[in-house]
Amino acid sequence: MKESLKSTLWPKVSDQIRKCHLSQLDNKDLVTEEWIVTFDFLLAAIKEERKINSVYFAELSDLTEETGFEYSFKDILEEYFDHLEEKNEWQAVIDSVNELLNAFVWKKTSISEYYFRIGNALMNLEKYDEALEFGKKWLKDYPNDYYAAASNVFLLVKLNKYEEAEKITEKYLDDNLICDSKTDTFFMAAYLLYEKTNNSYAKERVAKMISLYNEMVK
Repeated sequence: MKESLKSTLWPKVSDQIRKCHLSQLDNKDLVTEEWIVTFDFLLAAIKEERKINSVYFAELSDLTEETGFEYSFKDILEEYFDHLEEKNEWQAVIDSVNELLNAFVWKKTSISEYYFRIGNALMNLEKYDEALEFGKKWLKDYPNDYYAAASNVFLLVKLNKYEEAEKITEKYLDDNLICDSKTDTFFMAAYLLYEKTNNSYAKERVAKMISLYNEMVK
């Protein structure tokens, strides 16, 4: 941890991360509580540092390097949100993502993953109207975001709105699109759509692209 840091909360952040990892092994009932406390300590520490320098940790991607932590905070946050989703803590996902989005400027780091988690949480809370509105605005604001396209397709398939889902899928799924780290979630959404609509040819084509990508990353 860097000596330039002023907040007294950083050691608590570090201790909480260790507790979370230990709780995963020893007592699963404590994990959710420990993760939420960790997240709260992290944001509180950032706020304290910004009282001294208002632009400190402007980007999420700056956080690990500028604190000198041995942890990747992006990875830690991924663990946190994955845990909340595994426990079906959907409102906690939404609240935490919104807090996170408000904490940084997001010029160098993509918001796609976190927006996707909001859309998924709204869908699992059965707040379908809100989820549709959120997804539509997301796709309008970020028309080149394949996460946005995927989120909308998953939701529309869930609601049996197959024609609307097909319109989005056909718009983004052209012959030149390859399945990679930026598009794999969209390909999975397309696969689900074609499976539900019994479009065997399209499903096989998409499955082949997904398989090629999976082989590449092994």
